[in-house]
Amino acid sequence: MIQRKLEVRYLPFDRVTRVPPGTTLFSAAHWIGLPIDSTCGGRGTCGKCKVRVIQGRTEAETADHRLLRPSEIVDGWRLSCQARIYEDMTCEVPQLLRVPKAATMGLGRLVILDPNVRKVYLELAEPTLEDQRSDVMRLKDALTEEGHDMVAGVPVLRTLPHVLREAGFKVTAVLAGEHLVALEAGDTTGDCFGVAFDVGTTTLVGTLMNLRTGMAASVLSTLNGQAPFGADVISRISHAMNGPDAIVELQGAVIGTMNSILSSLYVTTNGTAQRPARIPMRLSVQRRAFRLLFPPVFLLQWNPFH
Repeated sequence: MIQRKLEVRYLPFDRVTRVPPGTTLFSAAHWIGLPIDSTCGGRGTCGKCKVRVIQGRTEAETADHRLLRPSEIVDGWRLSCQARIYEDMTCEVPQLLRVPKAATMGLGRLVILDPNVRKVYLELAEPTLEDQRSDVMRLKDALTEEGHDMVAGVPVLRTLPHVLREAGFKVTAVLAGEHLVALEAGDTTGDCFGVAFDVGTTTLVGTLMNLRTGMAASVLSTLNGQAPFGADVISRISHAMNGPDAIVELQGAVIGTMNSILSSLYVTTNGTAQRPARIPMRLSVQRRAFRLLFPPVFLLQWNPFH
């Protein structure tokens, strides 16, 4: 017999998910990309992940009595990492846990604008019996005449035939250095954007930059999706030591957060920026543990001052 999944609603987001009986409110929120702050990574020792149960019933556990005031327990407050779901529930995530503080603006200085990403508008000669060059060579020759080298990977090469013919061979090449990252129909040189991410322990900030003017078009920040695995770096390293799947889980959490910000930044420009998949990115991290993109990370826990 298949168990009925239970419905959980999180306010004030009005986000709803369905989970198997016995799932914690903490895990259910994490599964739908709604991370709740937790210093201990959901072990029931920090008391920061509390939520208020508005509808439904969940018993107060030992950790609740140890970390919450009696009046809070009476009012329905529970540690989300300890509160298990056995019926349809509605809970409220407090303001402090859902709006992280982050510096989204700072001091600036005058620099010469010379982005690595460039857009080049081209009007190519269409193929004829006398000119039977391939699409790739036709594009590469045109860019060479404009003073640009070009190399291209298979994913972008697959788009060339369709884009070139749909646009009547009047296209804009998007180059990152010498790498062709996209080919756009028509003249889109007026819209050239990049995004910079600042990945912090608690928050992640994304800044959409106009690469023609050097000005920030939009800035957004949110809680780092890795927060459910612990509020400090050592807790997350401990989680990563559980095996390859745990490392993939951590990577997926932060990448998911970045993709969410990227999509929101695109919306704030009313569609004038490139699609998120085509916006070049710059990543800034402040901790050695974050800069290590590949395992093993356990040495950072055993030798924190190395």
